[in-house]
Amino acid sequence: MRGSHQPRSPFSGAMNSSLSLRLRFTRVVGLAGLLTIPAQAVQLSLVPAVQVADVGDPVEIRILIAGLGNFTAPSLGAFDVSVSFNPAVLSYDSATFGDPVLGDLLAPLTGSITGLTDLAPGLINLFEVSLDAPSDLHDAQPDNFLLASLRFSMTAQGSTTVSLQDVLLADAWGAPLPVESIENATVSAIPETGTFAVGAATLAAGIATALRRRRNHQPAATR
Repeated sequence: MRGSHQPRSPFSGAMNSSLSLRLRFTRVVGLAGLLTIPAQAVQLSLVPAVQVADVGDPVEIRILIAGLGNFTAPSLGAFDVSVSFNPAVLSYDSATFGDPVLGDLLAPLTGSITGLTDLAPGLINLFEVSLDAPSDLHDAQPDNFLLASLRFSMTAQGSTTVSLQDVLLADAWGAPLPVESIENATVSAIPETGTFAVGAATLAAGIATALRRRRNHQPAATR
């Protein structure tokens, strides 16, 4: 007696090489665009949108997707994004795929294939391709959740925009998901305490000198 047939992910059976997988993902997304599947625009954002930190402190930025179906189609089957930042201000440390509360929702049962590449100073790329059946992705995913968390270190004074670039998204069947909007993030360093102290002392000394000069130049009162 044959066992019941379970639907497989359109992305299952990919080659082990991450380069081959990414080429296959791009090809699947392109071919799926020929299908008559209604597209739904989604939103991507980096959270928090504004962040300040002391030099030397860790900084965490998360990638949030919104606008999917709420435990129904469309759900997310794969993503490929690049993240850019100013390497003179931020230093990339590590990344974790999935939502820290809900788990990795591209891998609810079978799993997924992930990859992260440090492309250049200030530019990293990360991707994830689900190996789960479309029905399992529909059942697991709400309309918004976190795709990944990126950790950096604040290395110098200054400010940088952290941006999403070259975004590719596909739904559970491999059809392209158009991106309606992308919201980037800004990270700034808090001026060091010593800088505040020196600046305050200099300002106070300048005010005191100006007051003394003003008093010395006032004409004497006549009797």
